[in-house]
Amino acid sequence: MATQSFVWAWFHVEDKSDSAAQCLICEKKIKRGRDGKGQKSFSTSPLHTHMKTHHQEEYKKGKKESELVSPATYSIQPKEKKIVAMKKQLSIEDSLTSKKIWDINDSRSRAIHKKIIKMMAVDNQPFSMVEDDGFIDLMAHLRPHYLLPSRRYFADKMLLEVYKELRTIVQDELAEPDGDYISFTSDIWTCSVSKETFISLSGHWVKKDFKRVNAVLCGSHFPGSHTGINIVEMFQNMWDDWGIQEVRWNLLVRDGAANMSLGGDLADINSIHCTVHRLQ
Repeated sequence: MATQSFVWAWFHVEDKSDSAAQCLICEKKIKRGRDGKGQKSFSTSPLHTHMKTHHQEEYKKGKKESELVSPATYSIQPKEKKIVAMKKQLSIEDSLTSKKIWDINDSRSRAIHKKIIKMMAVDNQPFSMVEDDGFIDLMAHLRPHYLLPSRRYFADKMLLEVYKELRTIVQDELAEPDGDYISFTSDIWTCSVSKETFISLSGHWVKKDFKRVNAVLCGSHFPGSHTGINIVEMFQNMWDDWGIQEVRWNLLVRDGAANMSLGGDLADINSIHCTVHRLQ
């Protein structure tokens, strides 16, 4: 009977039949066998090689922890046809060490932190989901060594960290020479709970390979009077924040309110009334 290698602590597959496993640290997919050859052709050797090459410290630490527990070994007695399992007896100290909780800054913990904060963003989930009994029970079952941080940790630390990473990616996309013109969409809305008002700006452009790119560039608190002059000032601040020069402005899609229309005119950008707003 085969035992699962400790290297799987850093890898994930959507399905057991997948020929590639995704590294939870760098998110790179590593081939573990040939496509169409079945699970018998799969091996963990490429996964070990990836960890030893790119994540040496994590690999050494994980290997050391795994050696504290000797996996069951089996032998079949030819005459009795009997399976004999031999397990190493652990000392109390070794037993406690083998169940050691990962540090909150451990690379394995951080990989899971990022998955959770991205899930919150994609599924529009509240930070409080990490305090739900069902979610806590699920994570304890999937990753017993993982200590689930508080909602404040995700709100104060992980959100900003992931935002900075994504901003860098979008900034690089905007800086590419083939991104000549950018169109924008914008809206103003009031939060039904806090009664505070916000303004958004999204960018839309097409690359030379005809790949369409969309990005939410800004969502800013918009206190005070929402006059056309104040709106164009907000627009300019958002464009300046991303370093988007006027020569790259193509079109602004906005709602039909007079103040938004005036804001577009004062910004000297072509603007049109959103079709969806017209139909509502």
